[in-house]
Amino acid sequence: MNAQPTQLAGNDGPKVPVEKVETQVMGVAGAGLMLLAGFFLWRELQVRAEVLLVLGASVAAVSAVVLRKLKIQLIGPVVLLGATGLGALWYGATREPLLLAGLVVAFGAAVVLAVLDRRAPAVESGVSRWHRMLSWHGVALAGLVTSFSVYFQIFDASDLSLQDFVARRAILSLGWLLAGVGLVLFGRAQRATEVRDSGFLVLAAAVSKLLIYDTTHLDGLLRVGALAVAGVVLLGSAAVVRRLNAGARAS
Repeated sequence: MNAQPTQLAGNDGPKVPVEKVETQVMGVAGAGLMLLAGFFLWRELQVRAEVLLVLGASVAAVSAVVLRKLKIQLIGPVVLLGATGLGALWYGATREPLLLAGLVVAFGAAVVLAVLDRRAPAVESGVSRWHRMLSWHGVALAGLVTSFSVYFQIFDASDLSLQDFVARRAILSLGWLLAGVGLVLFGRAQRATEVRDSGFLVLAAAVSKLLIYDTTHLDGLLRVGALAVAGVVLLGSAAVVRRLNAGARAS
């Protein structure tokens, strides 16, 4: 016979399995001790603060995967989003290459978390829907920040003398555009609104960069070509989405 889980019952509240309480308490305590260890690592061993971001992103990545099936599962993607945002602001202020490691870890963890959510059985609870949405938005945000940081490090901060390669300004925008279209089409085909919405977030970033930055830093055929290619990609994707919608209505 399978043993029934021991439960804690309050006076008026619902019964809570002891196993879940134990896991939550131990998980929160473990994360707190890791943060405390990071503080003393920085204060006593004089470790560079950028290294702490890499370690923090790693801890956030592990915590996000471990906590995804618990009641406190939303902490994981929220912490990953916070680490990504902090890393983006930090890199924007210092251009420190070491921060790229933390951003890559956060991006990889966001992808793993999103894939695990897609493989899990569909659960219509509000927490699960929020978890999937935050996970895929984390993929979009981390992907944008990490790709921009890597792009800047290669083309602007390196010694490869690529600053005169003017066409580079459109490469990132078109890459974002293709990634956004891919997410939108995949989300539409799988009927996954969280994937589709994250794709639209990437598309918004790509179009904004094209209109605000690229059109003012490119000229001649380069500007015309970048805008034309972007227009063709969006028109083609719109036609594909229309066919997917027609197929969905027919079925």
